[in-house]
Amino acid sequence: MRRKITLTLVISVTSVILFAGFGVLLLSRQISANQGKAFLKRTAQTIIATQASHPYLAREITRIAGLNGAHFETLYASGKVSGDINLLPTSITSAATSHPGVIYTMTKGSRIFAAVNIPLDRATANGRVTGLIVVLQKSIAIPPRSILFLVLVAAAATLIAWLLGEAISARITRPIRGLQEVTRKLAEGETGIRPEIINGHYPEIEDLSNSISQMAASLERSEELQKDFFMAISHDLRTPLTSVSGFAEAILDETVEDPKQAAAVILKEAKRLEVMVRDLLELSRIQAGRFTLEVSQIEASQLVDDLAEIFSLRAAEAVLNFQYQGLQNPRLVDLDPNRFTQMLQNLLENAYKFASTTIRLNTSLTPDGDLQISVIDDGPGIPKPDQPKVFRHAYRNDKTPSREQGSGVGLLIVSELAQAMGLRVGFKSPLDETGGTEMIVIIPKKLLKDEASTASPS
Repeated sequence: MRRKITLTLVISVTSVILFAGFGVLLLSRQISANQGKAFLKRTAQTIIATQASHPYLAREITRIAGLNGAHFETLYASGKVSGDINLLPTSITSAATSHPGVIYTMTKGSRIFAAVNIPLDRATANGRVTGLIVVLQKSIAIPPRSILFLVLVAAAATLIAWLLGEAISARITRPIRGLQEVTRKLAEGETGIRPEIINGHYPEIEDLSNSISQMAASLERSEELQKDFFMAISHDLRTPLTSVSGFAEAILDETVEDPKQAAAVILKEAKRLEVMVRDLLELSRIQAGRFTLEVSQIEASQLVDDLAEIFSLRAAEAVLNFQYQGLQNPRLVDLDPNRFTQMLQNLLENAYKFASTTIRLNTSLTPDGDLQISVIDDGPGIPKPDQPKVFRHAYRNDKTPSREQGSGVGLLIVSELAQAMGLRVGFKSPLDETGGTEMIVIIPKKLLKDEASTASPS
C-alpha cells in the first residue's frame, strides 16, 4: 500500500507537470506563429510600399528583418516564374500568383510563409514582366533550452513528489499496520488488546482506531457475559441434577422411606430441567435469527383477556390476588400472536415468582396513542446494581426469595422478541418504599389499526 501511494503521487505530479509544460510550449508556439505571420505581413507591406520608388531596398529590408529566407522571383506574361520558387509550398505561391497585390500567409511545420505578387509592367530580353513574386519565411521552432528546462523541472518535481509520497504513505500506513495487528489478535480471541491512542492524525484513521477500540471492548464484555451466563446456567443445572441423582441413588439403595415421594421430587426436578433447557434453546434460536414471525392482524385486547383468564387460575392456586384491567374497545394490531403471548407469559411468570400478595395486569392507551401493557407485582423489587442487566443479559435475582427458580433468560427472551416485532419494553422498580416492579410492553401507534376501522358497521 505504501509503495502504491508513493507511486500514484509521483505519476500524478509528473504527468501534470509534463502535460502543463508541453501545453505551455504548444501555446507559446501558436502565439509565436501568429506574431510571426503578422510580422511577415508587415514586412511584405513595407516591401510593396518601397518597390515602386526604391526597388532595390527589398533585399535590404529582409536582411534587416532577420528572416530565415526570402525569395524575389520574376513573373512573366507567359505565366513562367524565374528561380527556384517551385521548392516553396505550392499552395501559397499559386495563390499569390493568381491574386496580385494580396498578401497570403501560412504555417508549415516549424516555418511561416508570407507571399505576395507585386504587379509590374516592363519589357525585358526574356519577355514582358507582369509582376514580382516575393516569398518570405521565418522559423518558429521550440528552443531546445525550453524542452531541457521542462525536463529538469519535471525531474525535480518527481523527486519532491517521491519524498512527499514516502512521508505521506508512511504517516498513513504506519497506524494502519498497528490497527491491522490489533484486529488480527482480536480475531484470534485476544480480546484484552487495544490499539494505541491516535491523536493529531487523519480524522478517518482516528475514527477507525476508536471504532476498533469500541469493538474490542464490546467483544470483551460479550465474552465476560458469556462466561457469567454459562457459569450461572451450570449452577442452575447442577442443583436439579444433584437432586435427581441423589434421590435416584437413594431409591436404588432402598434407603428412601417413601419411594413415591422421591419419584415425585425427581419428576419435579426433571420438569424444571426441561423448562431450563427449553428456554435456553428458545433463546439461542432467537438470538441466532433461526425463527420466523407469522405476523397477522390480531385483536390485542381479546388476546390479553384470554391470557388473564388463564393466569387467574394459577394465581388463585398460589393464593395471590390477581387484578386485571383491559381495554373497553377492541384494538387490532399486526403481530405474531404466539410470540406476543409468549412475551406476556414470561412477564407474568416473572411477576408470579416474586409477588408477595398481588399481581396486576393493566392495558391502556398512552397520551401518544401507543398501546401499553403493564405487569405489576408487589415483590421486593429489583436492586439498583442489577437494574442495568434487566432485558439485556441473562438475569436472575438470587438474593430475593421467589416461588420458583428459572433459567434467568425469560426477560432476555422478552427483549429479543420485542425487538424482532418492533415493540418496546421497559420497567420501573421500586414502585414505593416497600418495593414492587412494573414490567412494561409498548405497542407503537404505527402497528395499531385505526379505531374506526375496528368498529363494526351499524
